[in-house]
Amino acid sequence: MANENINEANVNENAEVVEEVITEETVETVEEVTEASEPQGPYAALGGTVSDQKIPRINKNKVKFGSLATLFTVLFIAIVIAVNVVVTLAAERFTLKVDLTSEHVFTLDQETLDFLAELESPVEIIILGDEQTYRSATSTSDAIAPTRYVIETVDNYIRENENVTVHFVDPRYNPNFFKTRNITLDDGTDTAENIFLVVYSPETQRYRFVKDTIFENLQYVGLERRLTAGMLYVTVEDIQTIAIVKGHGEESLPYFQETLKDNGFDVKYITLQEFDAIPDFVSILIVNNPTRAYSDDDIAKIDLWLNNNELLGHHLMVFTDLDMPKNPKLEDYLVEWGLSLGTDNVFDYQNSYAFTNASYPLLKVKYADDAMTLAEDLGREGYYQFVQLGAARPVTCLYKTKDSRTTYNVIRTFDTAFTRFTATTTLAPSDWKNFQYNEETDTVGPFNLSAISRQVRYEGTTEFSSSVYLCGSTSFVDDYFISNIDGNNQQTAEFMIKLSKFLVASKQSYDTDILPTQLIFDTLAFTTTTEVVLVVLGTVIGIPALLAVLGLIVWRKRKFL
Repeated sequence: MANENINEANVNENAEVVEEVITEETVETVEEVTEASEPQGPYAALGGTVSDQKIPRINKNKVKFGSLATLFTVLFIAIVIAVNVVVTLAAERFTLKVDLTSEHVFTLDQETLDFLAELESPVEIIILGDEQTYRSATSTSDAIAPTRYVIETVDNYIRENENVTVHFVDPRYNPNFFKTRNITLDDGTDTAENIFLVVYSPETQRYRFVKDTIFENLQYVGLERRLTAGMLYVTVEDIQTIAIVKGHGEESLPYFQETLKDNGFDVKYITLQEFDAIPDFVSILIVNNPTRAYSDDDIAKIDLWLNNNELLGHHLMVFTDLDMPKNPKLEDYLVEWGLSLGTDNVFDYQNSYAFTNASYPLLKVKYADDAMTLAEDLGREGYYQFVQLGAARPVTCLYKTKDSRTTYNVIRTFDTAFTRFTATTTLAPSDWKNFQYNEETDTVGPFNLSAISRQVRYEGTTEFSSSVYLCGSTSFVDDYFISNIDGNNQQTAEFMIKLSKFLVASKQSYDTDILPTQLIFDTLAFTTTTEVVLVVLGTVIGIPALLAVLGLIVWRKRKFL
């Protein structure tokens, strides 16, 4: 009875409720409720009691922040995956590599980018070799493997213009590839075996070779220039032929020849004796400082070619200086076109220079007003040319207009120029100081240094012309000036390209002019060690460090929930 009374007392005992009040600074709040419940199940049968139970209440803040942490983790992983996918896709279309070379050889120059922006016809770059060999090439710590440079450069062209494609073909195993394109891997030179790349146009079926000899002297590597110039040559629609005359002691023009070829011209050397008549496909004939006299027969061939059965369309360019002996037949023919050569030397004390790297003193001259009248970009106000001082001779226009011919001044001296007879044409760089104007012996200027005579006819509003361009200085076609080897004469090649295009009324769809010093670099080498280390550290350490910081922030949020 005593036990029953005790159980009843326990069952009827009021439940105690205990609440623990936590201060606002405490992170967690816990409520415990103690209840005495009716005996149930086996415990009731034994007359036992149910022990007190603590039932925790759900912490809403913990659920909230825990969910956010999980969400952040999922989002972070999703972002990493998305960035990886985007970078992979972008790498197929854009260049996402860091160019660590000292001359930025893995970056296309602006001239190439301008040309590729205009290129609308298909071009094939055919590399004679195995693709894996090129792509697996490794560079040393201080030099770039040439094959690696080739593949990186070609890939850049492909990324910039979808019309450019590349083929890797070994002619030993797939000669038919070249036969179907009418490509003969032989340019008739001793270095034909060095051909390793062909630029080809399916539309014109023209092609240009690139030889591995460009890597023999790593001081002037011009693969990009060869590729861009090759593409221009094979795709230009109205390709013109320029013939350089030899056979009278004329000087050869290797740099000028290469510059013309790089800008979409076919260039050939010819002798007047090998033809009964100069071929009609020749658009421009160049005569450069002959040392032997031209004959009546030579002049007759030139005149017949210029007249072209009154159809016109041909152009003669004559370059001479005081080193050229008298050439009566040629000089008399120039007079018929209203152009005459002077015999004295042109000087200008106030516009003479001796640059540090120059081989001889230079004379500064300018574009005549007529030049800018002939063509907008043929001459530019405020721009100048330099020629060799001590060998230049004046050119005189004998009339302005006669019959259907009109003469124009092209290159002109400043007003301070004067002419004087000299027994020698060779001056040391410092000799220019010895030539100042003497009013008793000298003739004051200004003078023309070059001029052009044009004969024009019209069919409706369409103009057809033949012309004779006479220059009293060979500097405009000389290797030293065209190559711009000392950095003082880039404007020489630019002027000659524009003049050639003007004469043939070139309708090329490309505005790009490729100059001798463009699209080349000094060395296939990496940049300084310090710069390489900084870039590598930024890539290898910087990015992982950033990800580690983000991970630490997420971890701390989870720890203190």
